[in-house]
Amino acid sequence: MNRINFQAAFADLESLVIKYGSTTVTMNASNFAAADTTGTTFPTGTSDATVLIQYFRGNYTLSKDFDIELGALLNDIIFTSKLETLGFDFVLGTNPKAIVENKIAGVLAKDRPNYGVLFRLYCQDITGGSFIKIYDNRLPIIYNSNKAEIYIGDKLHDLLTKEIRENMPDIPTTTHLVCNKTCRKYYFEFAESYGDPINTFRIYKSDTFTILHGGLSTLGEATKTIAQLLAPGPDRTADRFLKQGPPAVDTRTDQPQYLYFFNTRAATTVTVNCRYYFKDGSIAVIALETFSMAALQKVGLNVGFDHIYIPDDYPSKKVDKYEIWLTDNLSNIISESRFYILDYQFREYFKYFLNWSSWGTMDTRMFYGKGSVEFDLVQSEADKIQNPQNISYGKSLVYDTSIQTKLTTTTGFIKDRTLLLFNRDFYLSPLKYILFAGQLLPIKVTSKTISEIVDGENLYAQKFEYQYLFDDQAYTEGDVFTPPVILPPIVGSVYFGPVVVKPTTPAEIKALNSQSAGIYLFPVSTGMSRIIVVALPPGKLIGTVYDQTNDENITSEFKATNMTIDAMVYKINTMELAAAYSTSHTFIISLING
Repeated sequence: MNRINFQAAFADLESLVIKYGSTTVTMNASNFAAADTTGTTFPTGTSDATVLIQYFRGNYTLSKDFDIELGALLNDIIFTSKLETLGFDFVLGTNPKAIVENKIAGVLAKDRPNYGVLFRLYCQDITGGSFIKIYDNRLPIIYNSNKAEIYIGDKLHDLLTKEIRENMPDIPTTTHLVCNKTCRKYYFEFAESYGDPINTFRIYKSDTFTILHGGLSTLGEATKTIAQLLAPGPDRTADRFLKQGPPAVDTRTDQPQYLYFFNTRAATTVTVNCRYYFKDGSIAVIALETFSMAALQKVGLNVGFDHIYIPDDYPSKKVDKYEIWLTDNLSNIISESRFYILDYQFREYFKYFLNWSSWGTMDTRMFYGKGSVEFDLVQSEADKIQNPQNISYGKSLVYDTSIQTKLTTTTGFIKDRTLLLFNRDFYLSPLKYILFAGQLLPIKVTSKTISEIVDGENLYAQKFEYQYLFDDQAYTEGDVFTPPVILPPIVGSVYFGPVVVKPTTPAEIKALNSQSAGIYLFPVSTGMSRIIVVALPPGKLIGTVYDQTNDENITSEFKATNMTIDAMVYKINTMELAAAYSTSHTFIISLING
């Protein structure tokens, strides 16, 4: 091993001579080194090895004979011979501006038959306690490289995947959960191994590292790292939960919701905070839980509304949305905020689906709409001797009878494209469940093709088939999902659209676009208008109005008045702008019963 330590900057046309064995390499300082293509120059005016190293790597002879890296000392460049033999030791240089010397003399390669590298991989067990050996093998040397390589990511990922399949993933229940199943430490050992018979020599141990279950897409791996995603900068308030998708999502009062946080920074005491936003405009802030969180530790939090909200604490209040974030023991914010908007609308045939996400977390989705249930009957049959005296015995018997339930469902309308694309994470997940009577039932999606985006359509929805990952060999009442009771239909129509002048008569309202009162989600194209109207019959209210063009919630812009139409009192919801739109906007309007 050789080194060059630059003591001072070289002037134009000064030379640095490097001699080893029968080889002499002359590198010349040049004011125009950046434009030179000979590979024999380096820039003047600097002794910074981080700048100079690329020019020495660019020399054909040096790069052919040596691996060239930065040294530990300031302005050091290290030249390590690629061959284990004589003739590659630098001759001591005489230039006062650079120390050229040999640090470790080359030696002839020893005969080492059956040479390999013993490699052992250890990972914490499922409790996060002791380490267990998960891999032990001798690695061959890659031809003409003096190196052995092994990819350990798959071995660690397969171990964690196997154990969460057998023991269920990390799912928090009452208090925070330290996620030892899906976040563990590991290390490895290695040693030279050769001879006949083979002997193993000194064993070296690596540092301890941390693995998170999950991964990035092919494109994601090529453009970013999980560390960059979770902690994008020094500002701790931007540290992300292990969750993809928009920071504000709809949820139901009884819908499971979980958040997971991986601490990329120093150990700290953490408080989980919640802020309730009530329908009457008031706000309440509470601390849900406080606990210690170690560095490089993953914790899971149950943030479902029914789990954290105590109605008796807020009598006669109704929550519109709630916010979750983390603070440290000094009340500094150490995470992003996540918002959950309560969806109180009546939904027909709704179901909760859960999946283990690409980022190693349990995500939930509420899908609604009409579906279907059918089943395959699987059975075996064996012949037997027929009893001519009693036909009831038959001539064969049936055994191993089971039912494989097969189902279809729809997602219901999805209000924006981001949430639609996020469904890909659900379909990709190898661990999917449907929540039925408080029990997670494992399923698989059996549809091979699922529609996603059709140009020109603003109402997004998907339909897919799935089946349980178990067979039934007996029946118990209550096994089959029973849809909720359908509420009586609301009579009347929904009228909507842009207008030039605010309507003042029933005839003007009824001249607008219309839908049956059973509708819950629909788009409105504003055109180049200033006034938008949505007229609703009794029993219908506006839930949200989402301007898809500007990507914003504009529900509060609509003001309601009453008008009698067909002997019913309608709510005439009007948005009136100061100036007309210069381009047409698309509103996605959701309705609720109330």
